[in-house]
Amino acid sequence: MKKAFMFVLVVITVAVVFWGIKTHLYNEGEVVNEDFEITGEIKKLDIDAALLNIKIEEGKEYKVEFKGDENFRPVFDYDENTGALLIKQNQKVKKANLKTDNKLTIEIPRDNEMDSFIAELAIGDLNVDDIVAKEISLTGNMGNIEVNKCSSEKISIEANMGDVEISKCDATDLDITNSMGNVDITLEEDVKDYSVEVSSSLGDVRIGKEKVDSSYKQTGDKGTIKVECNLGNVDIK
Repeated sequence: MKKAFMFVLVVITVAVVFWGIKTHLYNEGEVVNEDFEITGEIKKLDIDAALLNIKIEEGKEYKVEFKGDENFRPVFDYDENTGALLIKQNQKVKKANLKTDNKLTIEIPRDNEMDSFIAELAIGDLNVDDIVAKEISLTGNMGNIEVNKCSSEKISIEANMGDVEISKCDATDLDITNSMGNVDITLEEDVKDYSVEVSSSLGDVRIGKEKVDSSYKQTGDKGTIKVECNLGNVDIK
């Protein structure tokens, strides 16, 4: 009975979300391709996006590029003295045409260690590869989040609707919350060596090759993994 009720609730929620998006469609603007120059290191990266697919990856030199609807061109603010890069989409824009694929690509050299990387994304996918930051904090309302081969003391991810995938990251502390979607974590070390605390209200939980209870705990000294999932499967291996 509980699962049937939850299924109906999910269907209604998804329908309401897409109805809301559909009612806000308008004619798309011109497609623009814009580069932003970085003249020094990036020590703090802060992204606040409304409708954007974001890819952050290792590169030989610094590169920031936006391609998409001119109405969703982000504002770039870089302080060479502090190394702070702020990227923000105009929040006054209330309507979006989902036919336009807005893309933000950022390339950062591997030897650039950031103090913090913070991203808040309303709609769109977020892909982060080979980045070094003391703290990584990612929030997504609707879209998938992937983090691969990153080095960080702490990685925090909060997703509302979408899958979360973490692969081979060097992180002491992982803290993942997902309201609706799967969580998949692939570790470089044996999962048995980590302290793990997982809960899934409606979904399967697998630790290594074993299926465990929906609420599971274990201790270890390699690092800490905490996952809270309301509706979706959790796989840590």
